[in-house]
This record gives sequence, C-alpha cells and structure tokens, in this order.
Amino acid sequence: MGDNKDARQQQTRGNNNLQENFKAVVRLIEQNEVNYDQLHELAEKIAKDLKLNSTKIRKFYNFAKKIKTMKQLGQEVDLKRDLNRFIAILLYDAGREEDKKKKLIMKEFAEGMRQIAEKVKIHSKLEYAYDIFVDFFEALVAYHRYYQAVKKENEREGSER
Repeated sequence: MGDNKDARQQQTRGNNNLQENFKAVVRLIEQNEVNYDQLHELAEKIAKDLKLNSTKIRKFYNFAKKIKTMKQLGQEVDLKRDLNRFIAILLYDAGREEDKKKKLIMKEFAEGMRQIAEKVKIHSKLEYAYDIFVDFFEALVAYHRYYQAVKKENEREGSER
C-alpha cells in the first residue's frame, strides 16, 4: 500500500515538473528574443519526463513542420488557423486514448503543447514565434528519441545480468 502511495506522489511531482517546464517555454516565447540554450534545455527536461511513445509525438511534430515547410516554399498559410487545427487534433487524440494511464500522459502533453500554441497565436511577431515553436518541437522530438534509446539500452543491460 505504501509503495503505491509513493509511486503516485512521485508521478504527481513528475507531472508538476512537466507542466512547469511547459510554462517556462511559454514564458520564453513571450520574450522578443528567445534564448535558444534555455529553449533546448527545457525541451530536454520535458523529453526526459515525457512517457509518451515517439510515434505520437512525431505525428504532431510532422503537422507543425509541414506548415513551416509550406511557408518556406512560399505557399500561403494561415498560422492562427493552422495552430487552432493543431490544438484540435492534439486534444482529439488525447480524448480518444482508452488506456487510463496513457490518456493521462497524453492529456498532460496536449495541455502543455496547447499552452505553447496559444501563446504563439497571440504573439506580436506570429511568424517568429511559430518558428520558435517548431524549433522547440524539433528539439523535443530529438531529445525524446535519445532518452527512449538510453532507456531501452539500460533495460537490455539490466535483463542480461
């Protein structure tokens, strides 16, 4: 019984750290000149705490990256509209998750990314803020992939003992 309570408390602390780190990204985006070292440090911290599978994260990253690529190719994009679509798709996926534990993890990720996307939408330099959003997301995906590989390697080494 005590182990279960400790695990729940540790999960809550981890969730609070995750949400605090998402809020820190929002505060960075509010600035007129972003500190990319801090942005990447936060992406790494979030990636370490994120218990989501890579496929889910990449699905959302690919959506954001596609919009940036279209913009770079000179195609017309409506960033506010596309950010609203991003948020809707993110929340839809969070809502349709059936496993309770996975649903909670997905919901936390969705809420954190939603906060960031909402801040980008109202930024006075929308395109600049969107580029920061995509840069953050790209770093998050990369760090998440790295930490998943490290975790798998550690699990393999542990099972060989």
